[in-house]
Amino acid sequence: MNKLIKTQYFTPKEFENLSPKFIENMLHNEVPFIVSTNIQLEEGFSWVVATSKLLKENNESISTIDLTKIETKFLKLLIENKNNIVTYDVVKENIWKTKDMSIFTMRNFVNKIRNKTYKSIIKNKSGYGYIIEI
Repeated sequence: MNKLIKTQYFTPKEFENLSPKFIENMLHNEVPFIVSTNIQLEEGFSWVVATSKLLKENNESISTIDLTKIETKFLKLLIENKNNIVTYDVVKENIWKTKDMSIFTMRNFVNKIRNKTYKSIIKNKSGYGYIIEI
């Protein structure tokens, strides 16, 4: 019988708050864990590289922002190319693949992400593409 292995991911802040007994127990039970690097965005948002999750920190709590698969792929593409413009064609090739995508579809898509996060997370370079500046 195969044993299901689940890796636990922790942000550096979460890892700091783990008790030594909890860490010892994870090691004893051979549960792999990773302290993941976060890319800090604005307004309390951060991107967890290892899990491709978008987090929002409010006071003492951290919550995960619910993103669709396409929204996640889009943000991941922009973050992997941070500070560089990602052209509409590159977005279409990497995100929509064989599906048709109009510029209006992309604008609506970007607006949905901005509504879940903050307006300036994604900057439009008119007639060319999008960029995340970090």
